Parts: sequence; structure tokens; C-alpha cells
Amino acid sequence: MAKQELLKLFQVAEETGLPLSTIQKHVREGKLKATRNGREYLVIRVDLNKYLGIESNDDVLKKDLKIAQLEGRIKSYEMQFKAIKGMVANLDNLIGL
Repeated sequence: MAKQELLKLFQVAEETGLPLSTIQKHVREGKLKATRNGREYLVIRVDLNKYLGIESNDDVLKKDLKIAQLEGRIKSYEMQFKAIKGMVANLDNLIGL
């Protein structure tokens, strides 16, 4: 497992430009996930990115994979639809004779 970058709350405040009191409030409210370590809180970089609305590479890759799967299903459904449409046309021709 990759080593995760841990940030103290004052570092989060510096990076975000928000006051430390706001960061502390958001941790208390559960808006920013943090882990207590003794008397201080630590924030994992991934959780800070989520808090800021920044997607990680893993999130982007998962979305791309899901999109590819859905596109494959759409193509499959389109082929099935064309096959059924062809069968209906054949039946229509047989009935019309």
C-alpha cells in the first residue's frame, strides 16, 4: 500500500487559505475527515482533495472504466435492437404476402 501524506490542521489551513478555526469547525462537523493523534488532528491528502472537490487519479480511472462499460452495453443494446427490428421487418414481409 502506498504511503499516505498526512497533514496537520494548520497545514490544511495554509494550503486552502481558510482560517484554522474554519478548518477545525469543518472537522468537528464532519465536513473534513480527520484522525485524532494525541492532541492534534491529521488529515490524509486524499481526504483533503475530496473536501476541496479535487478528484484523485483513482476516482478518474474508476469513472473512465464505468463509462467504457456503459458504452459497451449501449452498443450491445443497439445491436440487439437492430436484430429485433430486422426480425420484425421479416415477419411483416411474411404476413404481407
